[in-house]
Formats: sequence, structure tokens, C-alpha cells
Amino acid sequence: MSDDRAAQRSGTGEVGGGTSFHARTDWIMAVLILGAAAAAVAYPVFKYDAPWVFDPDDPEFSPAIFVPVFLFVYGMKHLIAAIRGTLLGRRFGESVVEFDRRVVASGEPLKGVIRCPVHFVPTGDYEIRLRCIEKVSSPTGNLRDSIREEQTIQVSPQFADPRKGIPFAFTIPSGARSTTVPGTSVLDTIGEPGSEVRWILEAKAPLKGLNYYEIFGVHVSPGPAGAA
Repeated sequence: MSDDRAAQRSGTGEVGGGTSFHARTDWIMAVLILGAAAAAVAYPVFKYDAPWVFDPDDPEFSPAIFVPVFLFVYGMKHLIAAIRGTLLGRRFGESVVEFDRRVVASGEPLKGVIRCPVHFVPTGDYEIRLRCIEKVSSPTGNLRDSIREEQTIQVSPQFADPRKGIPFAFTIPSGARSTTVPGTSVLDTIGEPGSEVRWILEAKAPLKGLNYYEIFGVHVSPGPAGAA
């Protein structure tokens, strides 16, 4: 389930986690990019019978040799993320977060609980982090994520059962930016700098082996949520 379902489920304040959605997206990206890397290596060899030359002093050397290297490294980044996301899904299932209210405005409290269908006992505190992320343009012209707001709380495992709910409470700062992208998805790579603002809630817990992790979208409105 995509955390773009921060469009909450049928009238409730419950939102599904986005880890499984990101895993599927990363699998697709890994296959496409690694396939492109393989094609970039094979095409000149089979099409023009031109072997790759790695010696920069050789007259036949071409900087194009770095293209498949870049694609391979970028593809492996997505592959590693896809494997991790898949393992998280198999180990913990799909967590959900239940907010006290579906929409929250700047200056208002954000409260709720995070529930996991699988019981586990962390080796340390739960870490729950709320962040506001805006897509901005870097000095080189590339788009990058910039953290505008960040709050973190620790929750002792002695007072939280993951199946019953891990409680959290934050306050959205007064004057904070409102959500323009409901969650974190492949859509976050589209749009003009400054036009994309997303709020995300992350939950982590240390375990023996694979650590618990889940991410959710948060809807912050531009004005008082009132009766929302």
C-alpha cells in the first residue's frame, strides 16, 4: 500500500504504511536501470564490434565508458533498497498509523498510535520522527530534498505494544508549510522547486537482525483543521 494513501481510509484517521509501495517502486527502477547498464555495455560490442577500452592513454578510449558504471551504481542503490523493503514487508507486514484527526493545521497537535500486525520486542526505544520536506533547487540546478521541520521522540518499549499501538504526540509549528504532496512516492520527483512539500512520519525500533522501520504520509492543512 502506498503512503500516498495519506488520503486516509474511508472517513477514519487510519493511514497505511508506505514501505511496501517503495519496495515495488525500487524493484521496477532497479530492473530498468540495471537493464540499461547492461545494454550500454553490450550494444557497442555486438552492434559495432567495438570492445571497451579502459586505458585513458589509448586513442580509442572514450569517456562513454563511465555511463554504464554510473547506471550500475545507481541501479544497485535501488536494488539494495528494494531488497530491504521486501524483507521489512515479510518480517513485519503492513503497519498502520491512526491519527486523532485526519487533517492537522500549523500550531495544532498531531497525536495517534502506530500499530504493527506482528509482535516484536525491541532491544531499545522506539524512535518516531516527524519531518517536513520541501523539494528545492541546488546551486547546480539539481532538485534535492530540504528538511524544513523535524521533531523526534523516544518511546520506551515497556509502555508500548506494537500490536496495540505505539503512541506519539507532536505539535505542528505555527506557520509551518502545508502538504502539497500527500506522502512519499515516485511523484515526489516531479514538479517545480518549492512547489512540493510533504510531511512524513517515520517509526524505527532496534532489533536483533532486521530493525523495524515504517513510513507514513501526514496531511498538514494551510489553515485550522477545525472539525476535520
